Amino acid sequence: MKTLLVRLVAAWLILLPSGGKAESVGRATPNMSGVLGLNTVPNARLDPYGTVRLTLGRTAPYIHASSGFQIGENLYLGIRQTAESGSLTATPDRLFPGMDMKYRLYPETGWRPEISLGLQSAFGQKRLAAEYLALSKKYENFDFTAGVGWGRMGSRYSIESPLTVGGAFQDKNRPLDGENPNSFRDWFRGDAGFFMGVQYFVPHSDWSLKADFSSDGWKAEKAADPSFNVPAPWSVGFDYQPTKWLSAGMALLGTDRLMARITVQGLVQNWPFTPASPLPALALLPNRSHNRPAQEISDTAQKNDLDLFDVRKNKNQVSAILDLQDTVSTPEQLGIAARHLSNLSGPTPETITIFPRYLGLKGPALSLNRRDIEQAISHHQGSAEEIWQTVFFNPNLPFQLPEKTRPIFRHLSLRFSLYNEISPAEEDNGILYRTALLTEIHKRLSRHFLSETSFRLNLSNNLSSLGELRPLVFLPVRGDIDQFSRHRLALERNYLSGFLSLSPNWHANATIGYLEEMYAGLATEIIYRPWKKNWAVGFEISEALKRDPATAMSLGLTTDHILTGHLNAFYEIPNSDATLHASLGRYLAGDIGGSLSLTNRFRNGAILEGFMTATNQNDPDPYGGRTNVFSGLRIMVPLGDTNYLPNGSRIEMVLAPLGRNTGQKLDLPSRLYEATEPLSYRHITQHWTKVAKNQP
Repeated sequence: MKTLLVRLVAAWLILLPSGGKAESVGRATPNMSGVLGLNTVPNARLDPYGTVRLTLGRTAPYIHASSGFQIGENLYLGIRQTAESGSLTATPDRLFPGMDMKYRLYPETGWRPEISLGLQSAFGQKRLAAEYLALSKKYENFDFTAGVGWGRMGSRYSIESPLTVGGAFQDKNRPLDGENPNSFRDWFRGDAGFFMGVQYFVPHSDWSLKADFSSDGWKAEKAADPSFNVPAPWSVGFDYQPTKWLSAGMALLGTDRLMARITVQGLVQNWPFTPASPLPALALLPNRSHNRPAQEISDTAQKNDLDLFDVRKNKNQVSAILDLQDTVSTPEQLGIAARHLSNLSGPTPETITIFPRYLGLKGPALSLNRRDIEQAISHHQGSAEEIWQTVFFNPNLPFQLPEKTRPIFRHLSLRFSLYNEISPAEEDNGILYRTALLTEIHKRLSRHFLSETSFRLNLSNNLSSLGELRPLVFLPVRGDIDQFSRHRLALERNYLSGFLSLSPNWHANATIGYLEEMYAGLATEIIYRPWKKNWAVGFEISEALKRDPATAMSLGLTTDHILTGHLNAFYEIPNSDATLHASLGRYLAGDIGGSLSLTNRFRNGAILEGFMTATNQNDPDPYGGRTNVFSGLRIMVPLGDTNYLPNGSRIEMVLAPLGRNTGQKLDLPSRLYEATEPLSYRHITQHWTKVAKNQP
């Protein structure tokens, strides 16, 4: 337990902002279990978008350790590990992992309270499971909360659930403990109870006071131990927030039980690093006196790390194909390319047309007014927004065929990834983890082909106990992950991938080789992503061959193989960096089901993702039963502009059960939605202000 806490704290501390005082009024803080609230109850509040939070709280007989993610403007997801223990240093008697969720239905207005719907231990142990509807309203320095709860939150002073009207949700015998996990069938069932409370923010200080009343009857604890002293339903306490990234609280539950909490948090978008070092600065020359041949324009660009080729000029226009780098935003590269073409194309061309391309996939042609660029950059009489007003996009303009000019591909690119996986405790065996260093070598073979060779250096893990939790099945999918982790050094991937744009909106790829740590095979994918639309659909199919962990570097193959396939749908949530991805198909265990994920790609290159899969087959759950749900969280932060590290390097952490066999997809490289993102309308518009970046 101590080792886990050290690892979690170290991982989240790197996300913290540089400092700053907390707001004196109105900033909500977590309750003792890690969800924003009062002392023992939640409120309707949510964190700022992109917040990552780590909380450690003590409410005897429980210790709560939680990692929280504000994964959308209105959606909070948290992974919580609760230990039943007599003290902070004692070995836990039982462990209760769970996932917490909160969704904001309505924001607060002048007259309306903020309203949120929440799930506590949504797929966790029944003992801690609850659902609630919370309302919060601020008045001057006070933040009032009231709500109704089910499950554990409705086990004292209970009333008949208002949801039973009309015959729905009528399961009045909802169990509040047991070996089976909480599930969809339990949500909002049984009797209900009310909770309320208030937080008072002391003016011009870092302190606030909290008081609440709950309908938690502690029935499971009393049933397990008749001598258990059920605490009073009320609590009073205080919070201290010396900085934006640190808060702590203490409270008295009834008259005889002391509670305490400490929280560290930070914004992913405040991560100080970006995916790559910036491109070399390039000034726009003050006159149009330089008139160079097309070949010279291309050669000069490529000597300056700009993949610009097939340059063509006439009296009115200069055009070129631009091969995009994957660690720098597309508008930044477009701006430098436009300046380079303007500097060397002579006095007459007034239009600059650029054909962006990534991995051989075609984006729309962009035509820019040369004079607008000059006014905005050289004379400071315009802006990126004014350049945008005259940009013309033509997704149907065909690429010109190259003549003498050929692209100079970056033959090799190197990146590192510090990869961490943490699995919640199962059957009281403690938390599983593993840490590895991935070394990836990418090679562009031609316009349409990419190869990758990557190695996994397994640094540390405690997967030796995995076999006690999930005995190996005849054809394991991920259940033999402990065997793969025994290799100090293993081949992660070695594949060849080809890309092709069938039309401006249709794209395809095929990949063959060692596709991921545990599988080799052949995978193909096709996607329809219409220009200027916020949705896309696609299909993928793969023949997966299981790798043999008993062979050197896991290079051998077993006789296990399976055909998998999925229909994919993507939806870009308006006015956000978030994408909703839904898929339906066949998974690696032959199970049929669907997956849903919400991925946030922040403009500094960080990624925050929550995912969930449900299929028609099940696996051992954390409590000795069975479950068909697989869910987790992923966070990735870039390190590309860090000294002595290559562009594209990153730190990645996944919080999800390790060793599951159902609900598992191939971890395919080079997926088309990600590959077409640099060419998308959303990416270009979100990063357009960088078109004038890199001025000397």
